[in-house]
Formats: sequence, C-alpha cells, structure tokens
Amino acid sequence: ETAKFYDLDPKLLLGSSRKASIVLARQVSMYIVRSMTNMSLPEMGKFYGMHHTTVMHSVEKIETSLKTDKAMADLIKDIKANINSRTY
Repeated sequence: ETAKFYDLDPKLLLGSSRKASIVLARQVSMYIVRSMTNMSLPEMGKFYGMHHTTVMHSVEKIETSLKTDKAMADLIKDIKANINSRTY
C-alpha cells in the first residue's frame, strides 16, 4: 500500500536504493509494518533485507517526523486506513 501511495514498484521498498524518494517510502513502510504488526525488528530486518538497527532507525525517524509534520501524519493515516479497509 505504501508503494502505491508513492507510485513505486513494491520491490523497490525491499531493495537497497539510496534514492531519497525510495528511502522515505521504505521508512514509512517500515514504520507502518512495525505499528500494525507484532513483527520484531530482526524479523523486519530479514523481510526488508537489512540489519535490524536500520529498521529501528527508520521507525524512529518517522516517529520523530510525525511530531512536527502534519502532512506525514496524514499520509500514514491514509495508508493505514486503506490497509484496514481491504476486504479479503
């Protein structure tokens, strides 16, 4: 869902690109996965192909951003709403 909001191929979120737009989307994705699941940081690291401390940094960076960036808060709220509204 995060990739869709950023108009990216979902595979890019699991890659190692350091392009700013992809890094931000990946960090948002990590934050959302962390906040909506019970996955541990090491499990998330394996999923994303990164060290768990990278995941931890990404989650913390978004948490910090949410304190002052209303647009980021609204974006994450929208992505979570879309995830929660899916019917399976």
